[in-house]
Amino acid sequence: ETPEVRTDPSDPAPFAAAAARLSGQLPNLRLLASPLRDPVTASMNRWGACAWADGALTVHAPVEVAILDRVGGGDGFVSGLAFGLMDGRSLEASLALGVAHGALAMTTPGDNAMTSLDEVESLARGDGAAARRCFRDHDPCRCPLPRRTSMHPRVQPSVMSGSTADISTASVR
Repeated sequence: ETPEVRTDPSDPAPFAAAAARLSGQLPNLRLLASPLRDPVTASMNRWGACAWADGALTVHAPVEVAILDRVGGGDGFVSGLAFGLMDGRSLEASLALGVAHGALAMTTPGDNAMTSLDEVESLARGDGAAARRCFRDHDPCRCPLPRRTSMHPRVQPSVMSGSTADISTASVR
C-alpha cells in the first residue's frame, strides 16, 4: 500500500516512499530504479527516471519524447541503466544512459532499440535525439569516417530528429 499521492504521473515521491519502506524490510537491498512516464498524447511522452540507493533518491528530470512505439521503452531503460552500472559509471550517469536508451527505443517500431552506444551517450549528454542509422551492409566499426559527422556516407537521420530538453540528473536527499 502506498499512501502517497502523485502530483503528476512523473512525480517520484511515491517511488521514494516505497523504496524507503522496502529498504526497512530488505536490509540487503542496494538499488531500486524506475522509469517515470507521463503519456501526454499517443505520440508524446514525458520520460524520466528515478533511483534509490543508500538512502538517497536520484531523479532524472522528465523530458518530452516524440515516440513512434512505446513498446520497449522500459526494457531500454533497464538495459541502459544496467550497462552503465556494469561499466563502472556513477548512478547519475547510468540513470542518464537508461533514460536515453529507453527514449531511443521508443523512436523505433517494436521492442528492439537498434541504437549504438554512441547514440545513447550522445543523447545522455544532451546533444539531441537525432539518432543515426547505417543502411548499407558493412561493418560500421571498420568505417574510416567518424560516425558523428555528416561526411559519413552510410548514415542517415532516424525517425526522431530534433532535440530534447536537458536530461541531466539531480540528487535529492
